[in-house]
Parts: sequence; structure tokens; C-alpha cells
Amino acid sequence: MKLLLFSDVHMNKIHCEHLVKMSEEADIVIGAGDYGALRTGLEETIKWLSLIKKPTILVPGNAESYNELVDACSVEFENLKSQIEIRN
Repeated sequence: MKLLLFSDVHMNKIHCEHLVKMSEEADIVIGAGDYGALRTGLEETIKWLSLIKKPTILVPGNAESYNELVDACSVEFENLKSQIEIRN
């Protein structure tokens, strides 16, 4: 089993695009927080990461709260709810 682990993308579209490409080789993707920057840009970053088609676990970091992450993911990952897990 191959895991793709990442954190601290901080609204960097290039990093997100690279993670999407890398996820093609993974079985499970785990994001360990800090998707946005100081509580901004979370929705945009999640939109970029929503192109990941593998089962994904997202954990909030200090750049976003659990509720902010749930809210951002609820729109972008609506069609993948059975594959997405958000941990507090």
C-alpha cells in the first residue's frame, strides 16, 4: 500500500497540482493541515485538491479550524463523501 502524506500547502496552486499528479500513484492520501493561509484561501485550495481521486483523510492544521475545513470540503467533495474523512 502506498500512502501520500502532505502538509503546509498554504494556498500554493503549483504544490496542489503536483500533489494531484502524485496521488495517481498512491492508494490513500493524507493531508496534515495548513491548506490555507491564516484562515483565508481554504476554499480555493480545497477546490484544487478536490481533483484527487483517491480515498483522502484531511486533518486541520493551525491555519484552519475543523469546522472551516468541513465547510470547505462539503462543497468540493460532495460527490466523494464516501471516500473523504476529516479528522479533528
